[in-house]
Amino acid sequence: RVLKDCSFIKFVVVMEACTGKKSDLSLDHKTDVGFIMFKDLCQRKSDEERYPSPTPSDIAIIMYTSGSTGTPKGVLISHKNALAGLKALSNYTIFHTWDRYLAYLPLAHIMEIVAETLCLYCGMKIGYSSPLTLTNKSSKIKKDAKRIHKTILDTVRRQGWAAEELFNYFLAYKMKWLYRGFDTPLLNKTLFRKLRYFIGGRVRILLNGGAPISHDTQSITMATLSVPVIQAYGLTELSGASNVSNIYDRTTCRVGPPLTDYKIKLVNWEEGNYSIDDKPFPRGEIHIGYFKNPKKTAEDFYEEDGPDGVLKIIDRKKDLVKLSGGEYISYGKVESIIKTCPLIENICTYADPLKGYLFAVLIPDRAQLTERNIGLDNLLNEDSIQRP
Repeated sequence: RVLKDCSFIKFVVVMEACTGKKSDLSLDHKTDVGFIMFKDLCQRKSDEERYPSPTPSDIAIIMYTSGSTGTPKGVLISHKNALAGLKALSNYTIFHTWDRYLAYLPLAHIMEIVAETLCLYCGMKIGYSSPLTLTNKSSKIKKDAKRIHKTILDTVRRQGWAAEELFNYFLAYKMKWLYRGFDTPLLNKTLFRKLRYFIGGRVRILLNGGAPISHDTQSITMATLSVPVIQAYGLTELSGASNVSNIYDRTTCRVGPPLTDYKIKLVNWEEGNYSIDDKPFPRGEIHIGYFKNPKKTAEDFYEEDGPDGVLKIIDRKKDLVKLSGGEYISYGKVESIIKTCPLIENICTYADPLKGYLFAVLIPDRAQLTERNIGLDNLLNEDSIQRP
């Protein structure tokens, strides 16, 4: 029935699992459509080379930026650029052929393109998912599970105050040893074992990129799930990541050292009072250059080794807003802290340059409010806030 409405179809490939013979299909469909068995198609080949092999300078991908700092721009990524970024990552990561990568970001994101290409390079399997199918509850997952660590804490709270106090004690104990560079294998196999199964039980590495995560989110995730959280930083113009943190680095909010063929320079941002001369940690805007352009690198970059050569992302410049008093506030940091409150589902902050404080629009977590018998009337007790 479908073929009658598809005038542009010339051939139909029939899989071996189909019942009947090719001749039977042709008799049933008195059309100009040809039928080819899949096994016969695999034996055919064309002597004509329709597409020439690409050169290193040919464009492989036109990747558009998100446009967060202006109009989206189409970034031209050549085969040489893509392979250079892939090689830099392959020299640094410790992936194996038996690993499996869970992909749920859109391929329009440069991080996902690089991650999946790296999987193919390393011979890894890729499983496609979505944020709603990351746990065993599949599509029944509650909305607050968008933030895994918050969902874990909410689950513990539902077990009662005794279980919550016991969990918080051992969580603080484990985090203390993680900060010192040690692990807690006994706790990993007992108390935190069930939490590890929350994301399948076989997760070896968690990767974060595209947006920063707070210290609390990263440290609690590493402690409760007993897996390292790797942070990456990069740009679409760089064909992916320029920095990746070490799997054995227990510190938080750092994106690691520059990868092979990348050099990074900080420049002063006078308006934000960020200076490369700040002690003990220089601060400034990030400028990135290519190692294989020595002339341009010599003009624009200098080398200065820090304590461990690791870069820490403070925030995106576009996410900093100046209040009336002249101080800069980070939207992301404020929102990430407030989101940890179990009663809040989501938040959007806004600043007026003529005011000395932030505005916030909150979306309450209805499940938590219902569980705690908190109604809309007594949700906010401030007299200055009225019910719409």
